[in-house]
Amino acid sequence: MSQEENRLFMEMTEELLQRLGYETILRDSEDNAEIGLIKMCSVFKDGKNFLPIKYAPSGTSFVTPENHVPDIRDKLKSVQDQVEKANQSSSFQEEILRPHNIKNVDGALLVARVDETGEAVNYQDDKGVYLWGMHRIFFYTMKISTHSILENWVSESNLGFVIKEDEFKVPLESPFYGTVFVGLRYGQQSKKLEVYFSYFIDCLKNPHVVAKQTYSLTESHMEKILDDVYSRLTDSIITKLYTDQKMDLTVEVHAISGINSLVERQIHDTAKNYKNWNDVDVDQLTINEHTLFKYSVIPWESVMDTAYTKRTKRHTFDAEQIDERLKEIELQFANLVKDSIKKKLITEPFNHNKFENEIQDETQYDGKSPIYRVDCTRIPINQNLVLFSKSKITEKSPHSSANTYVLESLEKIVRQAQNDANYSYNWIALVSASGFSCDVKKYVEEEFNKSGVGLALIDAVTRKLYVNKNTDEGKKLNSLFLSICIS
Repeated sequence: MSQEENRLFMEMTEELLQRLGYETILRDSEDNAEIGLIKMCSVFKDGKNFLPIKYAPSGTSFVTPENHVPDIRDKLKSVQDQVEKANQSSSFQEEILRPHNIKNVDGALLVARVDETGEAVNYQDDKGVYLWGMHRIFFYTMKISTHSILENWVSESNLGFVIKEDEFKVPLESPFYGTVFVGLRYGQQSKKLEVYFSYFIDCLKNPHVVAKQTYSLTESHMEKILDDVYSRLTDSIITKLYTDQKMDLTVEVHAISGINSLVERQIHDTAKNYKNWNDVDVDQLTINEHTLFKYSVIPWESVMDTAYTKRTKRHTFDAEQIDERLKEIELQFANLVKDSIKKKLITEPFNHNKFENEIQDETQYDGKSPIYRVDCTRIPINQNLVLFSKSKITEKSPHSSANTYVLESLEKIVRQAQNDANYSYNWIALVSASGFSCDVKKYVEEEFNKSGVGLALIDAVTRKLYVNKNTDEGKKLNSLFLSICIS
């Protein structure tokens, strides 16, 4: 192989690891007489998008990219010896490891451009030395590519995010190791929540065992995947979003050691009948042979190109961060209202005068702070416009009673506004990036009728406005927001 090919394979390996969250702390060291040439030393540092790879050293590792390996076992023994010598070298520890707060090298990773799956790669998995051949490179590269594709998919919606890679709630039995990405967005065409589960099922065995497909996924494995899907639909951030609607659900599975062919053909019917998906508000479930991926026939060059050309990383969050993201979307809508008032696109509904006084004091309504408040005090009709964030209102409420809590909060906010003698009219809007329940929408659109108070629900994602148009106050509040909302 040419030096140029070796260099490119080295760079590909480093970029693959960096995309997965590994940091290179040493590359192309001088040829140490005691240890030898260290091509790369890496450690997992960035867990923003991905979990550490299980089929790799658990801590710091020597990484040896090889474009051509005449004898796999001999090379594995060589890199294992190199690790042992490095851990016995006080100078290496002092000069290389300690500046990075690292005590020892935990193992070695040989990344080789080989398709060998025979006895030559049937080595012991418990020696702290791992081989990634082309099948495993496909698999981990597809993980990067899938994350990138999901980020692009959710970015097409005002409400869209990817939940970072997570382990199974109930782990698969050894030697399997499963993780999942979850993408969510509000579909602009479907007009409902769309949820995408992407599972990666690794087999923590050497390439010989993986390629034999002794550990291909069976029906029981697919059922455990569906169990994990179902549990996430009953107890996660998903259950807080657009509770009044059904969702479209897609499940894809990437299996490094393959999937039983009969299971693959029957998965659609198996999944449809395995759970009562209607109980978790699933309208359409998609899982079939087109969403199941095996790793013996993938054109890896095109996968690598996809994986390394999309680098947004802007839409991936921990599950715990999603509530903050919802608040951000709601605040962005409040800023849109603010800008529209400045441009006189939004005016008070009686004489179309400008709301001129933005109020930034610490006034609270039922202990809840508005995200935006402005008034118009032109005599004789003093008017107060107040926006609240649904995510902020419900952040401390039990999830099981969130809808009741919203209704009670609205009633208390309205009551306090009515008691404010400074204003003839109060225009109150609750802004949400997660939709509204049927009960809340019914209360506002059909039941609410208070003199001097207009109450609206605004979906910050779809710009949908909910208001009781059968009352004078409702009609006026509807006209107030029509420049930026859809009634």
